[in-house]
Amino acid sequence: MAEDEIISRTLHVLQAEASEYYNAMMNLPVKILENSYAKTVFQVGEDYIIMSYCMIGDDFVLGSSRFDRRRSALSILFGLGLAPEILLSLPKSALHESDILITSFAKGEPLSESYSQENLLRLGEALAEIHQQKIPQTFFGRLGSPMSPLRFLQLSNSYLLGAQQIVHILPEHQDLLDHAINLASDAFTLLGSKYGDLAKKVGTTLIHGDLNLQNVLVSDNNAVLVDWDYAGQAHLEFDLATVLELIAQTKNDKEAFLDRYPLDLNNHRLLDIYRLIVNVLFGSWAIQSLFLLKAPPSGESYLTYANGKLENQVSFLEQYAKDRLKKAEQFLTS
Repeated sequence: MAEDEIISRTLHVLQAEASEYYNAMMNLPVKILENSYAKTVFQVGEDYIIMSYCMIGDDFVLGSSRFDRRRSALSILFGLGLAPEILLSLPKSALHESDILITSFAKGEPLSESYSQENLLRLGEALAEIHQQKIPQTFFGRLGSPMSPLRFLQLSNSYLLGAQQIVHILPEHQDLLDHAINLASDAFTLLGSKYGDLAKKVGTTLIHGDLNLQNVLVSDNNAVLVDWDYAGQAHLEFDLATVLELIAQTKNDKEAFLDRYPLDLNNHRLLDIYRLIVNVLFGSWAIQSLFLLKAPPSGESYLTYANGKLENQVSFLEQYAKDRLKKAEQFLTS
């Protein structure tokens, strides 16, 4: 489905079910911010962000689960002053196949377009504010169970199991999948034998859970985080490890980030554990995404771009997975 068709269909749903928003948006410019296998995000004017979540075939109903996670997390995080306000929530119905969420617009330039050590340090300040938040007891269940290092590895296994179900679609990547499965197994073994109770210990700090350059917006000397689908309770070291492995671009940047991060770490060994886990986890996610891109639902694939963007994304995910697994292997053998 081409991007303009996704926009058209979404606006058609709003015309039928939320006419006040449709009328407000009719004469505003529309810009696609993200178009992936499970979600399309577009900006309408300077006021609205619309997220449309889709189903991915009978075996991979990822869209709805992401929609529910985001809606629940945003309602909590908006109350804490950390996330945009939900303006409209439309679960899929007989009238439309996608879940639709509209939030207020978060201003800022993605860190991918404004990367500097100074802005990286601003991210550290924003993370510290998030990590110091006290989660109200009534919100605990809605943010999911507290996570331990081993549970993050179990999550990576779920990604790999999903890819195994449809590995026949891209048999040329069987070796990549097998390598990831072996690395995940080696990580389990290492954590169990070397770190024992530390690997099983859960964390109850509020974390973002999905940090990357696109999810950090820099504006007015501040960093603002968006895309809270995977927010939850874990160790703050998970977010820090994600910054060090996926965002910070040089050794000097990493050292400066850790020097300026204002909170005490739970355990420096825990940070090292999470740096291994982040690479296994995001490498496994990329492999699952790689296979899902070639596993369209019944009928037309959600990512049938008119401009060949699908093939570009496959190439990106393939290289991304290889890079993450190589880094994980370095941690395992060091």
